[in-house]
Amino acid sequence: MVRRVPGGLVGHTPVRTQLGWCEEEGVRRALFTHCGSDVVAGDERMLQPKVRRMGEERGVDAAIAHDGQEIVLR
Repeated sequence: MVRRVPGGLVGHTPVRTQLGWCEEEGVRRALFTHCGSDVVAGDERMLQPKVRRMGEERGVDAAIAHDGQEIVLR
């Protein structure tokens, strides 16, 4: 959720919007590492597939990171 406060905007842009940005810029892989309370408090078994589907709709391999996860960057 993004909200307007005096001096600007604060909050998190929805994952759906960020995936749209990825699609527009040709980003093919997204790993969300800093999430709002809906994701943090949510059920990963339900949220992870939802994020993957939203990514697939935009040609992006998308996932939510988890504690202790390690990735190799090339």
